[in-house]
Amino acid sequence: MSHRSRIGSAAGIALLVASAMLSAAQPQGPAQAPSGWTTELDHRNMMDQLGITRLRPGRNANADAPNAANYDEALANPYPDLPDVLRMQDGRRVTTAQQGRGRAPPGVP
Repeated sequence: MSHRSRIGSAAGIALLVASAMLSAAQPQGPAQAPSGWTTELDHRNMMDQLGITRLRPGRNANADAPNAANYDEALANPYPDLPDVLRMQDGRRVTTAQQGRGRAPPGVP
């Protein structure tokens, strides 16, 4: 270890010790009193800020209920008509890899 690096290390350690001693010597402020803000009050405040009057009910096991859980896969498909991946935007089919490079099917950015 060179002489300069020893001096730099010693100065760094001395600075850390001095800052630790100063921070320990500073008087601590009075403890913060609890504000009385509960989770329920915070939730109500946020609902008021967002203009939400009531929450949507969760799923219902009753199949006739308006909020019944949907387990029918035929009804659950949000994308029933996907574009053909091997078709160019002008309608021609992609037959080679070279032809398909850099091409996107309709509806795909």
